[in-house]
Amino acid sequence: MTVVYDGEIVGEHRIDVLVEDCVTVELKSVKELNDQHVSQLMSTMKAAGAQVGLLANFGEARLIDGVRRIII
Repeated sequence: MTVVYDGEIVGEHRIDVLVEDCVTVELKSVKELNDQHVSQLMSTMKAAGAQVGLLANFGEARLIDGVRRIII
């Protein structure tokens, strides 16, 4: 996805999953999610113009324990 700032293209951003152009899903497989993972998701959401994002960590024993929803 092309990242635009102040009307100019400033780079490219890779999105794991974009659902219906409104929900971004960031996939991880780590022992524990941290603030850096949340920041990455929020950056992806901003690039996609999405207000809802899901951070899914497949490193948890149960996937439901590793899912965080972020709304901006």
